[in-house]
Amino acid sequence: MAAAGFSFADIVRLNIYVTDVDNFFENYDTFIGCLAEAGCRHTGSLVGVARLNISTSTA
Repeated sequence: MAAAGFSFADIVRLNIYVTDVDNFFENYDTFIGCLAEAGCRHTGSLVGVARLNISTSTA
């Protein structure tokens, strides 16, 4: 982001997909603290999913 002239303060929407919602909330204070410290005032969604697909395809 910095190379493009942006910072966390420029984030306006943040969609978060996690496989373990409980684990996310155990670390929420650290996560949101880093964003707040950077001046990020975002809106967004937290979505719990069964698994995340990481594609290795280049097509």
